[in-house]
Amino acid sequence: MRVAAFITSHGFGHAGRACAVLNALHARRPTFAAEVFTAVPDGFLRTSLAMPYQRILKLTDVGMIQRGPFHADLESTAQAVTAFLDGLERAAEAAAARLGEARCGAVLSDISPLGILAAVHAGIPAVLIENFRWDWIYASLEDAPQELRATGERLAEIYHRADLHLQAPPVCEATAGAIQLTLPVARAARSSRAEARRALGAEGEAPLVLVTTGGVSGEQSFVDALGRRPDLLFLVTGADRSGRVGNVIHFEMGEPLYLPDLIRASDAVVAKLGYSTLAEVWREGRPLLRVPRAQWPEGAVLSAWAAEHLPGIEVDEATFQTGDWVARLDELLALPLRPAHLRAGQDEAAERILPLLG
Repeated sequence: MRVAAFITSHGFGHAGRACAVLNALHARRPTFAAEVFTAVPDGFLRTSLAMPYQRILKLTDVGMIQRGPFHADLESTAQAVTAFLDGLERAAEAAAARLGEARCGAVLSDISPLGILAAVHAGIPAVLIENFRWDWIYASLEDAPQELRATGERLAEIYHRADLHLQAPPVCEATAGAIQLTLPVARAARSSRAEARRALGAEGEAPLVLVTTGGVSGEQSFVDALGRRPDLLFLVTGADRSGRVGNVIHFEMGEPLYLPDLIRASDAVVAKLGYSTLAEVWREGRPLLRVPRAQWPEGAVLSAWAAEHLPGIEVDEATFQTGDWVARLDELLALPLRPAHLRAGQDEAAERILPLLG
């Protein structure tokens, strides 16, 4: 049996969530393989997917055009989404032909409208998994151009054609007819803490703090401030190049990383607040210094959930960029670790999806 996955390339968080669900399906049906339609780098899939897969390089939606990890270009996004929707039917027909050739039994979409429409054309079940949809994002943006808001109606109509709609907490907008999962969807670490630190060359060293802005690179003006804490070792993702400089280990954006192992190796995490990072930090029980995106409608939902379910601190974007948050690391590191969660939402998602596959 082959399952198709259509994954937005808006950062890496959606890909992490989709891979977690695909791996849960594979654990229950080891003969499954995947056709993965996405523009997410193949290196990410190689580190995250346990099942055999074929990657089809495809932009499956526009999402948001980012200008760094915290800000989006709304005018450019509106133009790109309009153009994408103008060619969507043709793209869906072509994708449906590929689904037929590969004999796919169902489509998993996170949160690509192309995937759902391709499944409709191919006559196979479509599964939508999300904690937000693009129509909700576009409607919730205060400064969104009217052109962008108008595209939401078309997207909503496509999302409603899914045969199974799963919502992963924390959910931004509960939808009638959707099934809300009990737990967040989060990839599991594969290495022990000792193994993960050994792989980093950090065994026996100082407390380790992971700093990540997810799958969107940007200026890292905070890096100089990390030298103020030579007693700590920092892991920083999204750098221009990889390597160690003093007490900072840099990972460039294109380097394949398995973030759950880095989280397990760490004593605390500093992160732009995105779904998969939050869910994976929750799964490992690490303290989190979170940085919500002020422009992003999802931010308040994630922040409220984090405050309830995780030990942590919140700072704003300006504090993050200047590195002033470094002064609060002792406070962060003093927060207690919580036990790791053995199960996450992908286990429930897989049980919901399997009946569609026969």
